[in-house]
Amino acid sequence: MTLDDARNIVGDMKIGLSTHSLDQARKALEQKPDYIGFGPVYPTNAKANPDPPVGTALLSEVLKFANVPVIAIGGIFPENLDEVLETGARNIAMVRYFMQTQNFEDRIKKLQKRLQSPIS
Repeated sequence: MTLDDARNIVGDMKIGLSTHSLDQARKALEQKPDYIGFGPVYPTNAKANPDPPVGTALLSEVLKFANVPVIAIGGIFPENLDEVLETGARNIAMVRYFMQTQNFEDRIKKLQKRLQSPIS
């Protein structure tokens, strides 16, 4: 489905495109999405057939040329969050970290505290 077709269906809603390489990111940006997802940054088992990890170096490159927000996604946990933040990323998905807990609120508070402190 094209981005224009999706816009016709959902109307005035933000629409993003998933990308897994520099080439895909560049091509996605030509379509003028509201944002792009880029990843997986790290290995992930969230999908049956995950794409290969892109790493933080490629994430950093995408952040340099993207003219819309870039959502870093895939295998991001508190243990590697600083590496992701050091790329300049400010939009981060941490799906498994939040979904695999009974203490969701506690994890939110810990992450908020971490994000309010400088990158170490």
